[in-house]
Amino acid sequence: DHWKEWLEPELRAMGYEGVYKQKTRESMGQDGKMDGCAIVYRKQRFSLIEKHALEFNHVAMSRAKQFKNDKALQCLLKDNVALVLVLEVLHNGQAAGPNGRVCVATTHIYQNQGFPNVKIWQVMTLVRELEKFTVPRQLPLVLTGDLNSMLDSAVYEFLHNNVVSASHPELMDDAQGILENAELRHGLQLRDSHEFMGKDMITNYTAGFVGVLDYIWYTAERLRATRVLDQVDPETLSEHTALPSPQYSSDHIALAAEFELSAPR
Repeated sequence: DHWKEWLEPELRAMGYEGVYKQKTRESMGQDGKMDGCAIVYRKQRFSLIEKHALEFNHVAMSRAKQFKNDKALQCLLKDNVALVLVLEVLHNGQAAGPNGRVCVATTHIYQNQGFPNVKIWQVMTLVRELEKFTVPRQLPLVLTGDLNSMLDSAVYEFLHNNVVSASHPELMDDAQGILENAELRHGLQLRDSHEFMGKDMITNYTAGFVGVLDYIWYTAERLRATRVLDQVDPETLSEHTALPSPQYSSDHIALAAEFELSAPR
């Protein structure tokens, strides 16, 4: 179990605490053999106020009666999860209080490119829950993750524009009826922290794909992105043909952003 036996102890030794949520694929064998999502925070800068996990399988099964056939439900049982923390800023060890709290969420959306309807359903489900959770409490939100969705996807349009056009090509690919009667809109004022980098942005570099799959989104009411980590140059990425490589242990490239938190209006 890499999280319990190595990652968590090593991070703790460096002054970090973390929360991990494993995917719900019990059929894959013993505990700890399946990947998942984690959020890690520096203990001197933040205290953990709340933690919540969202299992998309559980949500789908709880809404089974909303689908017209069993194919929709079976198609949604992909074992993906999301993790949500509420962190409170610490100033010299002193808690900043409710106005110094921020909601941080992360997820890993279903990978298969043949099921854009599953991707948009998962993201819609997560965003709707985050909206209900953060808006009444005026909690600023940072939403990160591998969304397995490109810049021209229905997922990106949903997050960026608060709604998806009914004519989006990916909405036409819904043979299972997953999106029938789905209201594909939300009220969060989300911003893509790396949007200014445009089509030159790369977060995944393999022999078969080069592009953006990973994101850092944030709500703009109380958060301002002050800087982001520079893009790795293409020459470095292609030095060993593709990723992973001797220099980069993952086919995904790390993203980082720095935010300024303001008081509620």
